[in-house]
Amino acid sequence: MRGIVIVFFGLVIFTSNVHAQTEADSTTYVHGLPVDEDDTVATFPQTDFYPNENVVKVSYETLSKKFKKGVSKIDQFAGWEKSPIYFDKNTNRYLIEMREGNDIKIYGFNENGRPVTYDEVSRNTGQ
Repeated sequence: MRGIVIVFFGLVIFTSNVHAQTEADSTTYVHGLPVDEDDTVATFPQTDFYPNENVVKVSYETLSKKFKKGVSKIDQFAGWEKSPIYFDKNTNRYLIEMREGNDIKIYGFNENGRPVTYDEVSRNTGQ
């Protein structure tokens, strides 16, 4: 009986010691990373949430000759001059939306008219 009492008090002392040590740790964790009051990782500028405000429509006439020549060299982009053209200020890429049936293909070009990105959006017509 005396052995059980000693073991019981030993566990109580051990658990209270461990509990006291964890309370002394003032570090908080977010997604497994330590964060304290000096960290500014939780605040983001408002512009990070609205990237489309940096995409502006441009006219064909304002494009450089180098860009026009580069895009016109590739047969796949025939008729691109009639499509909407945008400039993304964040990436310095020109975006051209080309319609093919119910699909819109969005091609990204660098300043020389070379294709660098591609995306496709399908429109469901409900038929």
